[in-house]
Amino acid sequence: LRKAGLRKGFSVISSDALRKLLLEDAAQLAGFPRGDGLEISKRRTEGITTPVDDPKSDIEAKYREMMRACNAVDYDEQIMLACKLLRENGDIRQECAAKAKHLLVDEYQDINAAQFDLIRLLSEDQTEGLYVVGDDDQSIYGWRGGSPRFLRGFKDDFGQKSKVESLP
Repeated sequence: LRKAGLRKGFSVISSDALRKLLLEDAAQLAGFPRGDGLEISKRRTEGITTPVDDPKSDIEAKYREMMRACNAVDYDEQIMLACKLLRENGDIRQECAAKAKHLLVDEYQDINAAQFDLIRLLSEDQTEGLYVVGDDDQSIYGWRGGSPRFLRGFKDDFGQKSKVESLP
């Protein structure tokens, strides 16, 4: 928890309306129009972090600062934060990889960029234990960044040892 900037008993904000309002506030506090917070909200919903060289990354930084002050994360940040911790802490990544020798992902056609990144980080160097199931004709979470392109590119992304079951 400490590496994530959180304390015991943290909260998960699940309300989209509250998240949007807080991101609008963060935009205003960072010197941007409130509407820019809604743009960042949409990106985060799609699993996309604003690049640090983008001036609007200050909005996300202010938002994270506000959330940490409240000992909270939002739904999307749970995944983004897990990815950040795994990327920046080899010891944590190795420990998680050792525990995740077999990884099953259902509804793979609906994952977004952050979820893809998390799966990649957890299955790194052991893709023979990765098994996903999906049907690219049933992708329904485009509004959350879900895309059948992840299913279609699975073997290219993870290699021949990983397994994919495409449902008819």
